[in-house]
Amino acid sequence: MVIGAGLAGSAVAQVMAQAGWLVTVVDQAEQPAQAASGNLAGLVHPLLTADWNIRSQFYWQGLQATWRWVADWVEQGQVIGDLSGLRQALLSDEDLQISTKWLTQLDIPREWVRVEAASSANQPAGLVYRQAGWLSPPSLVQRALDHPSIRFQGGLEVEALVWHASSQQWHIRSGATTLNADAVVIATGALSRLNQAWQLPIRPLKGQVSYMNQQDCPYPLTGAMAHQGYTTPPVNGYWVTGATFEAPDVSQTTSLASHQSNAEKLAAVIPDWGLPAASLWQGRVGFRPTTADHLPIIGALPDADWVEKAYLSQPHNKALFQYPAQRYHPALWVSQGHGARGLMSVWWAAERIRDQILGVSSAAADAESEMNRLDAAVHPGRFRLRPWRKGQLSGHTLC
Repeated sequence: MVIGAGLAGSAVAQVMAQAGWLVTVVDQAEQPAQAASGNLAGLVHPLLTADWNIRSQFYWQGLQATWRWVADWVEQGQVIGDLSGLRQALLSDEDLQISTKWLTQLDIPREWVRVEAASSANQPAGLVYRQAGWLSPPSLVQRALDHPSIRFQGGLEVEALVWHASSQQWHIRSGATTLNADAVVIATGALSRLNQAWQLPIRPLKGQVSYMNQQDCPYPLTGAMAHQGYTTPPVNGYWVTGATFEAPDVSQTTSLASHQSNAEKLAAVIPDWGLPAASLWQGRVGFRPTTADHLPIIGALPDADWVEKAYLSQPHNKALFQYPAQRYHPALWVSQGHGARGLMSVWWAAERIRDQILGVSSAAADAESEMNRLDAAVHPGRFRLRPWRKGQLSGHTLC
């Protein structure tokens, strides 16, 4: 069973169905992709940093996984989007010089990215990613759930998960309904009560995406563009631009101020586009499930009581071999906290959860080593263990 029918949950469902499992996907909404995954469009491209840090490495691998699963669907017209390229705008000569320097230092295939100077006021200098672009998350969720071994049940808010050792199954309760599953993956997004129940440190971060009627814009963009926000070609008759970051606002209504903020970001890179008045725009509010280190939470879920007993209540400075091995809840995994970059992470997460469930490991030692590093970076227990390892716990207050 997968709890959550957004990008993360639908990716897990598709990958597990392809692996031969029967999958039930449940969601508190009546239809899939009703939360943050309901935005009309989002971007797909690498995250470049000068030091090629763990986040860059993770999203590079995540991008490859997205490409493996989604590219053919886009080419065949089964998913709305375009993965033939996008431009990441650079607004100053300094940005251009820095990006040029980065690319000479980073070991990234040149067929993926190059630097281009500005060609006009509305075509700024930028990093041009060839194997990147934009996707419509609702259409991707719909395609991912389209498998004979996947069943969707909407209108079910999961209230409790109870493991029954006698049957080796989870009992999933929603009101008067109880469902059973051999394995459960939590992929519920930002506003789920399960986040607190299972000590998943998810921070909801509000974002408003703006939609402009296609006929209100004087001429089309040549493709998707990343800037302080992002802008894509029309989806279902609307240009899409966004998105705001509005912590700690929890209002679920759209606002003119947020439309104007999105308009300012767009005007900074395409000053002559002649945007319609923001008061004419439509839009949508969603809440990104974010984490403190801006990486998702992926993998088997540690037993919190065991962590407290075996680690957090013990001195933090003993040799590692003196501590017992981590213990996990039986047959319980999580794919959460994908934030604003879920299109570049949910498919890697789904593949990794599949491999953990099936006990699959890479045959190549160097690939296995890299996978272990990425597993550690997104491990569900890292936010409890890191402050303990550093001797920073105070009354076991953990964020």
